[in-house]
Amino acid sequence: MVCHIKQGQEAKALSVYRRCRKTLSSVLGVDPSAETRAIAASLGRSTV
Repeated sequence: MVCHIKQGQEAKALSVYRRCRKTLSSVLGVDPSAETRAIAASLGRSTV
């Protein structure tokens, strides 16, 4: 996500976050870490 954000590719970063969140939930039954959610929130969209 960070690499995409640094390259100005916020849509790709958001896509990575959503895929991460879905995979963590379905495979491990957990939510993304607070740090990961904070990075997603820095995109300025309601993603968390």
